[in-house]
Amino acid sequence: MMWNAECHRTLAPEQFGSRKNHRSIDLAVNKVLTNDFLHHTKSPGVICADDTKSCYNLIIHPSAILAMRRQEVPKAAMTCLFNTLQEAKHQVCTAFGDLDTHFGGNDIIPMHRVCQGNGSRPPVWAVISTPILDMLRSANLGSLIHTAITKTSIQFSGFSFVDDTGNH
Repeated sequence: MMWNAECHRTLAPEQFGSRKNHRSIDLAVNKVLTNDFLHHTKSPGVICADDTKSCYNLIIHPSAILAMRRQEVPKAAMTCLFNTLQEAKHQVCTAFGDLDTHFGGNDIIPMHRVCQGNGSRPPVWAVISTPILDMLRSANLGSLIHTAITKTSIQFSGFSFVDDTGNH
């Protein structure tokens, strides 16, 4: 999914999480440089810092499926992933042993989340957050900076690394 998204450039440029050649330190430097630019040009700016607490546990499967289909993930792969997550039985494990009771499985309404320890969590969040960042950018919510030397225009709607996002 991530290879295909990178190949077709369908991920939001603001999303640095779960991507090759995108490091959190680079995103932090971009944020500092943007704040310095606003300060030195005396331009108004607001940053809304958001650590999306429990974002992986709040992923609704239909939204994830739509975002993953946008990245051309085969239906069979998504069916395997989400059926496994929805039909899994969960037990609480403690230092004193595992509880005898469980929750999940076929006995209740399917749970909508991407469970702890699942390696698909960061990439799924990257493709879910992309349409949100795209909508912010298309609504001109963000920054537009014209570079001094090359006269290139750079437009972005925030700084996002997995579930930590600062909208600018």
